[in-house]
Amino acid sequence: MLIRQYGVALSALLFLSASHATAGLSDFEDLSLPANSHFSSDEAVTFTSGGVSYNHDFTDFGGGCCWSGWVYSNETDTTTAGFDNQYSAYAGAGAQGSANYAVAYLGAPVATFSSALTVQGMYVTNTSYTALSMLEGDPFAKKFGGESGNDADFLRLTITGLDAVSKPTGSVDFFLADYRFADNNQDYIVQQWAYVDLSSL
Repeated sequence: MLIRQYGVALSALLFLSASHATAGLSDFEDLSLPANSHFSSDEAVTFTSGGVSYNHDFTDFGGGCCWSGWVYSNETDTTTAGFDNQYSAYAGAGAQGSANYAVAYLGAPVATFSSALTVQGMYVTNTSYTALSMLEGDPFAKKFGGESGNDADFLRLTITGLDAVSKPTGSVDFFLADYRFADNNQDYIVQQWAYVDLSSL
């Protein structure tokens, strides 16, 4: 099994207000970006979409490195390998025809709501950097499955719900890649947007 921290892209977060029984959507389309660009910052900030706040953290290790938490993007490069292409969704755009999406990486990416509610679900996919690293390998990691294709590698995303005092309400796992099948033809890396049901949280 290959253990490595990868980025994941989020295109839309759907939620239902517990107090008002109204549906909401955080889809990042309300955030302004020039074409084929991303938002990042060399300091800790918070950005908001659809009433949901996302943390962006930065620790200066030199050379403009390194961020964690969330950024938002509309980059579309699905072919360039390496961390210089860490802000592109491998699906090539946001979910359901949208342009913008968010990218989560390292640390503790958190989506914060102003009041208690039910998160119905979200659309996720791999970043191009993540997908191409798993497909081809890179200087930091071998390709998933190894040379034989039989290595039982996987990339699991775990989404955890928290209540008002940060006590977990449950968690949902989603596999962004899974090479653990006896039949290698069933191995996969998620390449399009996939909906993850979070209503159990």
